[in-house]
Amino acid sequence: MKGYNANELPEKTIEKYEQMVKNQIQPNNVTYLLIFKAYGECVRLGKEKSVHIDVTKNNNIDENNLVIQTALIDMYDKMGDVKRAEEIFTRILNRRNVVSFGAMMKCYNVNELPERTIELYEEMIRKEIEPDNERYLYNTV
Repeated sequence: MKGYNANELPEKTIEKYEQMVKNQIQPNNVTYLLIFKAYGECVRLGKEKSVHIDVTKNNNIDENNLVIQTALIDMYDKMGDVKRAEEIFTRILNRRNVVSFGAMMKCYNVNELPERTIELYEEMIRKEIEPDNERYLYNTV
């Protein structure tokens, strides 16, 4: 799956995921990270119509894993689905870090919502989460 993603063949990654589900093989967190990336890439490459899965309906996704939740924000960002990205961001309210803030700020910027990016950046500062150069870049794009 990682090889397919690296070679810009995200639809193949998703096919493998579908085979896993069909064969009742339980995906793990690494699998979900690869699937979220693949789905986001399908959207970016204009191939989203070839993908018909909703991995977020799977009850096995670890809602306490900040890496997984941030990857979901990134996937929804690539899909242009700000509302669902915000739902995930709200769900991780007490566990947010500089990376999750950055993912949500990027989502706002990519979807032409710079005022929300600024509000989020100010919230991050109020919560004494130290931004890095990447977060400064998101805030100014």
